[in-house]
Amino acid sequence: MTDQSRYELSVPKDGATRAEFLRRAGALGAALTIPGLLAACSSGTSAGSTAASSASGPANLNPGIIYTPAAKGSVDAVTWNLPSGEPTPLDWIKCYDLSPNTVLANMGESLLRQRPDFSLEPGLAASYSQPSPTQLVYKLRPGVRFWNGSPVTVDDVVFSLNRHLDPAEGSYWAVYFTNVANIIKTAEDEVTINLKHPDVIVNQVMATPAGVVGQEAFVRRAGDNYGTASVGVMHTGPFRFQHWTPGTSIVLDKNPDYWDPTLQPKTRTITFQFLTDESEITDALLSGEIDGTYEAPLSGFTRLQAASNGKLYLGKSVEVWNLTPSRSGGPLGSADIRRVLLLAIDREAILRQVFSSAGQVARALAVPFDWGYATSVYTKAWSKLPNGAADPDAARALLKRAGVPKQPIVLAVDNDVASEVLMGEAIQSAAESVGLPLKLHAMPDATYEQLLFDPGLRKQVDAFLTHWYNDVADPLEMYVQMATPDAEYNYSGYSNPGVTSALASADGTTNPADRARLVAKAQALFEADVAWLSLINEQERLFMTNNITGAPATMPCYLYYPWAATVGASA
Repeated sequence: MTDQSRYELSVPKDGATRAEFLRRAGALGAALTIPGLLAACSSGTSAGSTAASSASGPANLNPGIIYTPAAKGSVDAVTWNLPSGEPTPLDWIKCYDLSPNTVLANMGESLLRQRPDFSLEPGLAASYSQPSPTQLVYKLRPGVRFWNGSPVTVDDVVFSLNRHLDPAEGSYWAVYFTNVANIIKTAEDEVTINLKHPDVIVNQVMATPAGVVGQEAFVRRAGDNYGTASVGVMHTGPFRFQHWTPGTSIVLDKNPDYWDPTLQPKTRTITFQFLTDESEITDALLSGEIDGTYEAPLSGFTRLQAASNGKLYLGKSVEVWNLTPSRSGGPLGSADIRRVLLLAIDREAILRQVFSSAGQVARALAVPFDWGYATSVYTKAWSKLPNGAADPDAARALLKRAGVPKQPIVLAVDNDVASEVLMGEAIQSAAESVGLPLKLHAMPDATYEQLLFDPGLRKQVDAFLTHWYNDVADPLEMYVQMATPDAEYNYSGYSNPGVTSALASADGTTNPADRARLVAKAQALFEADVAWLSLINEQERLFMTNNITGAPATMPCYLYYPWAATVGASA
């Protein structure tokens, strides 16, 4: 009998501290897996990873790169903008969106490390083993010290991981520990995670903040102030917390005693700024006030691509924009009406007009860069999914059979995000062109963000645009979070026993090909039901001025890999 308990858990809800989750969202990290286990480390440019020329046209933008040209020297200081403004506390158990994770990735280290190509390698754990299906054993790397000089101990590891199990701590990563029975010290250099049931996800998320190690003594002394501007953090990474000026910037400096010789920082200090206005960000990049940013503004795409003072790199990404049903019932309670809407939407036009062709039409929630294992299985499954081409005639015919809803579909859009407004308008136009009434409900950013967490607010609309991504390369976790009856982000109450059964079985299946076949089965059923309407898999947009280079270009690499250590002088 397959255990279903994972699918009945909810992560803590805190709209104020998880605001960017709306765009991060695929969040729950949807994520998991580990493509290649413990691969060799390399931070330079790999074959075929040449950056897109600033003069390249849209036809040359796919499929995206992994690395930018390797740094040739050191720089004294770099100024970088954070994707979603000023972060909330940098406590690793609360780092669950773009800005805090972009900073934490360079300070806090996990037992395993996720590389830019989405493979895994050893981190603070020198090795990993699985003696039985319910036992995960990690050997601690010897000689690693916290920034204050204290050695990292197994006790620090056990303390750090157990924080996710304590409901009083309110960890945003707690959902991944549903099947964890206990986390214990089994030797002076060894920690063991005992599982209630086999669960392929737990080991994989040891390469995210779920596996980050902090110093127990420092955290206990800091109490509720840990991770705030007044106290900071205590980790082992290549950059140290220096200071945080609320409303202005966070400054990190180089850790001169960093343990990994392959990732010695090439920058003495890095200053993170908190600009959120797209025009302001674009102007700051073009003037050189800011040296770089991930998630470069779509509204500034053409200007940044033509910039003479820097380059816009387009990388591989797992980010997917979706039209997400927000409640049960209503016009979108009908699978046929959802199919009509999806057939009507010209996703290729949205890709061109909103994303400057920097991406691809998303045939499903999980996209090719998510496939960290059994790629032949997922490739075959992807090829069988509808290709995403609009078919207005088929939409009209289906609507005639299904009947026009008595009430129009109400689609919420974030009025403060130009790209979302454009997508909303394109969807409205497409729906109305086939006779399906749809009206837009514009919300300010602060209200819109609460749609993820407020059922009452979601009842006011039928759907909203969401931006999701996986945390590690396994489609399983994406579907676990949206496609099962009690899943955290299954807002419409979608239920298909075939989907639930396949996903539950996949979670305990260690053989990669067998797991992929189960996930692909669930994916085919979920997409056939049009439970969510996946639209665009955008590329990562990384901009750096000409004086620096070396940052990896993939998403979500910059959230979980010490990317700033590879940034240095371009000449």
